[in-house]
Amino acid sequence: MNDLAARLVPDLAPSGVLFLACRSFCSFKGRAHDLILEWRRRDGLWDRDAIGNTPTLVSSLHEFSISGGDNGDIVAEGRIDPDPWTVVGGPLRLRIDPSARAYDGEFNSQAVHGQVECRFEPQPPASRGVSTVRPAILDEFERLGSAGRLYDFAYAGRDTTDPTVGLIVFDARDFGLAADSGREALDSIQRAIDAAGAAGGGVVQLPPGVLDCNVDRKLPPLRIPHDRVILRGCGSGPDGTLLVNHRYSDTPEPDKPWRAGEHPLIIVGRDDAPEPRPLARVLDGSRGDRWIRLDSPNVVRAGDCCLLRQLELEDGSLARDLVQGRVEVARNWRGAGVELVSQIVRISAVEADRVQIDAPLHRGIGPWPAQLCAFPMTRGSGVASLRMRGLWGGYFVHHKNGEHDNGWDQVSFLRVCGGWADDLVHENTTKAVGVKDCLGCVVRDCRVIGNPGHNAFIIGGRSTGNLFLRCHAGRNMHGFNVQGTICGNAVVDCSMDEPSGIDLHGGIGCDNLFDALLGGVNKGGGSAGAVPPRHGPGMVLWNWCCGHYDPYKTWRRYDVAADHQTTPGFIAVGVHGAYGQRILFAGPDGVVFAAQDQPWGLIESPGQRTAPRSLWAWQRDRAGRK
Repeated sequence: MNDLAARLVPDLAPSGVLFLACRSFCSFKGRAHDLILEWRRRDGLWDRDAIGNTPTLVSSLHEFSISGGDNGDIVAEGRIDPDPWTVVGGPLRLRIDPSARAYDGEFNSQAVHGQVECRFEPQPPASRGVSTVRPAILDEFERLGSAGRLYDFAYAGRDTTDPTVGLIVFDARDFGLAADSGREALDSIQRAIDAAGAAGGGVVQLPPGVLDCNVDRKLPPLRIPHDRVILRGCGSGPDGTLLVNHRYSDTPEPDKPWRAGEHPLIIVGRDDAPEPRPLARVLDGSRGDRWIRLDSPNVVRAGDCCLLRQLELEDGSLARDLVQGRVEVARNWRGAGVELVSQIVRISAVEADRVQIDAPLHRGIGPWPAQLCAFPMTRGSGVASLRMRGLWGGYFVHHKNGEHDNGWDQVSFLRVCGGWADDLVHENTTKAVGVKDCLGCVVRDCRVIGNPGHNAFIIGGRSTGNLFLRCHAGRNMHGFNVQGTICGNAVVDCSMDEPSGIDLHGGIGCDNLFDALLGGVNKGGGSAGAVPPRHGPGMVLWNWCCGHYDPYKTWRRYDVAADHQTTPGFIAVGVHGAYGQRILFAGPDGVVFAAQDQPWGLIESPGQRTAPRSLWAWQRDRAGRK
């Protein structure tokens, strides 16, 4: 077999994968389809089996046996399995002539023939170590700070610390709650939450044991619209607090299954918060600045939460600028007055018409209408130290109905500043924790287990500067669902199992960091109204150890981490494969696996992790030293 393979590809490495692309082995609905055989070589020995991949058929990977033929050819025998969408299927036997780079054979007793293209991909070492070359983007950052291409993500979650310190404790048992009783728990917990809110804040302490929710009927969610109210259990372990949800939420409109997410188990913040109210026009401010100038003096005070936004013109020029003119944006991002740049800010200081904001400006003020808007928020509230379980035993089917999409959602943060989610375990969920229109929330040490579902963690709306730290997304389809006009958020030291991923679900946000992640691929969905793009300038992938499988088609491998059209202006440093596979990037001239410094994307240390391990930690430590 070594001699046969060497006739296809000379100078083979001892270990790797030989890809044999057999062109047009069948036709279906007027289109020719290829079979790509993946034949692995390990320490100089070839496997007896190969994997057959049919990229343009909606079918799983197919098993083939490989042997040597009588005439010095390679014989591949297997079966193409049909599926509900493509009735094509049946036995397939191919004879590959290494000299002619051609094949012939039989598929379903019909003669087939065509050309063969081959490529050998050497297997890299399991670990290539850490690159000794300092990423050049760090030197640029030290010169320019957030005014350059790389934003300062040390601001993500920076001012949010443990909010329970100094708060009065309200024992939920004093409000009628009884663990391990089998009785409805939500009413008693809500009374304790409202009492803490009326007192100006407090910790609502839940007892250990099982607390049953929605026992006899579906009740409204637990709501924490008050400032500085923390719902706290006795830990997420087996001896801690367990909330058991007996009933899922449904959607009032069957054709909009996502509306089931309007009724999760817990809502922190308000789903009826007022729309942004313009206070003043923003006259100037450059990227990286913390001082901006308004057309009206003294319209805000230090400590206020506001929305700084830029609006589209009739000519669509703001969207074109955000995507470098590389793609026509979807309808959600078109039209005069559409909000395309959003940054939620806290006011640090006011000097007449000059205002200092709490973090550097993400996008400089240009020819597009820029407004500072009133944006009231719930402050300092959250959920900690408990486990939530949905009694959902069904096999997840994407977009099947409201139950499958969002019926078992657990925690939603809506319009919250400095929110807190800590030490949570999420069993059998369609969303563990989501933040929408939030500023500076910290979601840390949260873990998804149990029956795989739709979403694990969501960052959406206008969310700014939130931190997801040491979270595990399990096998939920969208490990991190990212959408909207978000900016400055950091996902750090988080992990995903196979098959899961980052789902850029339609958005034009800027400057968001995915840092030191383990597992998952970058594969997004989203409607035709939301995609493209998937992200605006400044999506940063730092030392991501990527997974292998596409969560939308779980039998297929996916190896493109970013592209020039839907994520223009991305920054990828130290992105590498968890299985030694090459991670690719799609540029205007095709896929690349090499360092690049172009307007459409910056790639450094491809295929090898680099130092510092975590960009967020490095920037945080640097800010502390300064």
